[in-house]
Amino acid sequence: MRSEFLKRSLLLALACLSTASFPGCTRSSTGDPASPTSGDAVKTSPDASATDSVAATPGTVLTEPAPFDTIPLGKDESYQVLPTPLGTSAGEIRELTALKIKFCWCPNGTFSMGSPADALGSERNEQQYEVSLSKGFWMQQTELTQTQYEALMGVNPSHFRGEENPVESVNFSDAKEFCRRLGELPPEKNSGNQYRLPTEAEWEYACRAGSTSGFCFGDDEAMLEEYGWFNKNANRTTHAVGGKKPNAWGLHDMHGNVGEWCSDFYAAYPSGAQTDPHGPEAGDQIAVRGGGWFFVPQNARSAHRDAYPQSARYVGLGFRVVAEPSRLNSTSP
Repeated sequence: MRSEFLKRSLLLALACLSTASFPGCTRSSTGDPASPTSGDAVKTSPDASATDSVAATPGTVLTEPAPFDTIPLGKDESYQVLPTPLGTSAGEIRELTALKIKFCWCPNGTFSMGSPADALGSERNEQQYEVSLSKGFWMQQTELTQTQYEALMGVNPSHFRGEENPVESVNFSDAKEFCRRLGELPPEKNSGNQYRLPTEAEWEYACRAGSTSGFCFGDDEAMLEEYGWFNKNANRTTHAVGGKKPNAWGLHDMHGNVGEWCSDFYAAYPSGAQTDPHGPEAGDQIAVRGGGWFFVPQNARSAHRDAYPQSARYVGLGFRVVAEPSRLNSTSP
């Protein structure tokens, strides 16, 4: 149930639909590591019928965020947010930020990123390598909802309307701007809190939650219905977040519903072990994870990689936020 805090924060109750179909529904990475940012880097087609009902619809869609100083949350100094704490154990859940968003603690650790070449569904861009994450982080428990996005941005660009459905039709800049605004709200002053998109490595680490299998729950594709929304059970639409089982660290919808923007430019994986990888400094496309309501189960695997242009606003693209422990804390396990 939405808090009264968020209800009071909403500027608009838009009743508009998207005017564009989702061209991304015909694209998914095959992972040609020789040219990871080329136009051919994303080309495997999902179930084509999944997008039949996402047709162009007349109407007005507001996609650009409203000016920050017009948002009630941008002016509210009635209370202060405390510095984001360090977590104590994997899967610990805390309500953080001025929007009172729930996050799950992901401790520092080392894991094998990608998938073995002989694994079912493995693709060429998933070659395994060892990744160490030196600091723990808080991953949003669910994909960001339309209510949460609109409370801070003043618009709801989503095609599939539902207050608790994930926000979609947001591009890379929109997602980064949300994180920036979240950290600059008056209640966050002097907290040392920082919010951002996850790196691709953080995303997969959080999705796996200690698992080494194709999905967070194992390799049995038949069990995916219990954990996520994809082309066979989504009925051509997104669904309210948190409606499926969480992984071992309490995170929902890591498999399906919407694809999620990461902070990395898309590129082939390095050949050796890495600590805190964050992708190249520049590129043509941004890494996206999680599959989506329109994709086949293979695209929802923990290791599966997609990539889209920074400007893409598709009905299958959303995001979730990472909260770093406050820089006022001296250590971050």
